[in-house]
Amino acid sequence: MIRHLRHDRIDKSAWDAVLDRCEGPVWYARSAVLDAACPGWEALWDEERGALMPLTHHRKWGIPYLYQPFPLQQLGVYGPGHDAARIGEFLRAMPQRFRLADIYLTDPTVEGAGPGWRFTARQDQLVPLDRSIAAIRQGYSNNHLRSLRRAETAGLEIGPAMRPEAFLHFLTTAPQWPGWKVGVRQQASLQRLLELVDQRGEGGCLAVLHEGRAVAAGCFVHHGDRTIFLKGLALPEARPLNAMHLLIDRVLEMRAGRARWLDLAGSSDPALARFYAGFGAVTTLYLHALLRRFPVSLRGQPEQA
Repeated sequence: MIRHLRHDRIDKSAWDAVLDRCEGPVWYARSAVLDAACPGWEALWDEERGALMPLTHHRKWGIPYLYQPFPLQQLGVYGPGHDAARIGEFLRAMPQRFRLADIYLTDPTVEGAGPGWRFTARQDQLVPLDRSIAAIRQGYSNNHLRSLRRAETAGLEIGPAMRPEAFLHFLTTAPQWPGWKVGVRQQASLQRLLELVDQRGEGGCLAVLHEGRAVAAGCFVHHGDRTIFLKGLALPEARPLNAMHLLIDRVLEMRAGRARWLDLAGSSDPALARFYAGFGAVTTLYLHALLRRFPVSLRGQPEQA
């Protein structure tokens, strides 16, 4: 039976033990990660079947809704194996007070979600790591190999590990940051997650240096069978230098044979998807899930979410 649990009723040790028996990008749903990304999160839990779903919620204009915490790519229903019907059961069991949902589900298909739900497939790209770096580089495109040679000729190099505050400063002072439209609450979530990763030794932040100055940087999380590219950015001046090519290549070199996947956490953007494919990435699917439970008079106003 699926039960709804308020935050103070969740046994977080048992929660994490269930995740330990699941496959996929489960780091996003670890209790400590959810605490950092969405304090006060709730849950749906079916103890008999060993399945659970985090409910990351907020309130706007007095309306409770479910949202995807920044910068967690996907959450959803976790359990033994993929079961599209089970996911539908969990979505039907969502408390009625949540009149809106705008979330991302880790599974590619859902059955029987009930009225009001709309689903759109999204792409994730993963590079296989269960081989030597030489074998991995054999899967690079010719354009990527040329770009890496140009990056090395330009004198780019990987710097020492960045502290979380330095990485956050790099992001927030970049010219692209305003275009990301990251709000105060989202930035606070990102800061807490960066600090959590650092404190738990689950990864870290790396910078690409050009003439001693950081021109690209990324945060990478190591958990289970994968390394996750949590967030990263290259300054406009770094793009012709191919700084992001160098960053991803060096992370692949560091993690080759130590995990199963480098999860690049995107993207459905065709240009970025092509960029990731140049590293030999394979595409997997997950779902963008939308729900509106407003009366007819309020529908068509998604800005309220």
